[in-house]
Formats: sequence, structure tokens, C-alpha cells
Amino acid sequence: MAAILLMNFSSDDVAWRGLVSGLRDPDNLVSATCLQALNSLSTYLPRKVDWGPSVPDLVRLLHGTDLFAFQFVLKALTVTQIDPKVAAPLLAHGGGRLVIAYLRAQHDEQRDLAHGFLVALAGRDLGSSPEKWESWIANLNSSAQLRVPSAVGTGLTQHLQLFGSAFVSLDGDRMRSFGLFENQISYPARKNTQAGHSTGSVPLEHQRTEFVALELIPHQRI
Repeated sequence: MAAILLMNFSSDDVAWRGLVSGLRDPDNLVSATCLQALNSLSTYLPRKVDWGPSVPDLVRLLHGTDLFAFQFVLKALTVTQIDPKVAAPLLAHGGGRLVIAYLRAQHDEQRDLAHGFLVALAGRDLGSSPEKWESWIANLNSSAQLRVPSAVGTGLTQHLQLFGSAFVSLDGDRMRSFGLFENQISYPARKNTQAGHSTGSVPLEHQRTEFVALELIPHQRI
């Protein structure tokens, strides 16, 4: 019901972003309704949308968490004139693999969807060759490096997985990119002792997961 109501607010970016978020709902009825609503808005009421706040959702969808919705997501992002500034967060780190696969598809519809989406993100047309677009995406991968706070001496092991990035404007014109990471922190085993006697060990490893935002620093030529 909520997804259907959102269709009445096509002039509000929040409605579009809410429908995209709903594509990842574990309830199949909810996700299917959101997909139908998103496709209807994209077809009949397309308009420019700011997708920046939806980058984490879009990263997951572009990685294939809902293959049925994939082509409709490409269509929606293209007709709503997605900002090229989010190209790196969306396509780097494997986010462009399915898009390139669509570009190699035998059917014109899939190829055209992928091509239009890439042109929108690049802000220019590199043609229909998948190799040229793969090279462009590779440059996105190498354009930023991750600054990770040092954990030396903490006794912890950290596993960071990039989920997406967002851009924050500073002073109106300078942009800084921040990545959203799933941070899995594993604590080493500890032995409980009391009065000098061992009372056994705690579980071999305790792990907790949190989300952290770390700055993505552009490479500088030396």
C-alpha cells in the first residue's frame, strides 16, 4: 500500500528513493509492488532525481541482489538523469560487471539499457564497445584509494567490505567522497582466570559488525 501511495508523489525525490529502497525488501509482495511503481513512474513521469542518498541501495542492486529488477533500475536511473558524480561509487569495485554483461547481450533492449545508463553516468558516449567502457570503469577503480585508520597494536582483525560511496559538498564546489563499509571486527580469544586458576576459555572469537564511513582519497600523481 505504501509503495502505491508513493506514486502520488512523483515530484518528490524521496518517493523515488523510497521505491528503490523497497526493491530490497525481504517481502516479495512489497518488492514487486515497488518495482511496478518505479517502472510506472519511469515510463510516464520521468524527471531528474537526486540519487545521492540512495547510493548504498543502488550499489547492492547493481551487484545483482535482485536480478529481475536490474534492468528496471537501469531504466529508472537513466531517465531520471543520474548525476555523473556518483559514477565511481556505483560502478567501482565490481559494480559495473552486470552492466557490462548487459552491454554484451544479444538482445537490443538489454544492450540499449546498459549503454544509455553508462552514457548518463559518464556524461559522454564512448560508443557500443564493451572494452572501452570496461577501461573507463577501470579508471574509476584506480581514481581513489582508501584511507583506513591504523589498527596496529589493538589485537583486532578488521575486514572491510565496500558497499557504496556518497559525495559531500564542501564550500559549495569542493567534493569529498566517503565510502560506506561493513566493518567486521574480530576479537582474539581470551582466557578467563580467577585466583590464578584457569576457568576455561571464552569462545575462540567474538565478532561484531558495524557500518563505518571512511574517506576515499584521490590518487595524486608524483
